[in-house]
Amino acid sequence: MEALQQLIKKFDWNIQCWDDRYGRGVWAVVAPNPNHTYGLREITDGPDIESEVLGDYLIEEGSWLPVVKGKNLTDILMNLNSKVEDLVENEVWRDSVYNAFQHILEKDYENYGLRIALDNNEPPLIRPAHLKK
Repeated sequence: MEALQQLIKKFDWNIQCWDDRYGRGVWAVVAPNPNHTYGLREITDGPDIESEVLGDYLIEEGSWLPVVKGKNLTDILMNLNSKVEDLVENEVWRDSVYNAFQHILEKDYENYGLRIALDNNEPPLIRPAHLKK
């Protein structure tokens, strides 16, 4: 869990885990702002359409973001640590994560608004070009 520890201690990031209310598993997110973790949780626990669209985004187009979903806490924390371990020191990635999470919360997408934004390739939501898939 070295990478997660470094994000939390060195860069003052926040981590939150929760059980998905729709039975899709357990979520974990590490983010630069506590509002990001609470906001993402609120959306995934919220209305059906917004929850489904955000969940799909975080697993698909947003797979570069430090969010994972799995069956149990041990697995998701290990997967989240693996996901971020090569990116912790990457300032562009850290800034891109901040911008993407902030964008999602500030836009307050309703219904299929996030899906439309993704279809329109809104920059904060798209994987930064320098990050490999």
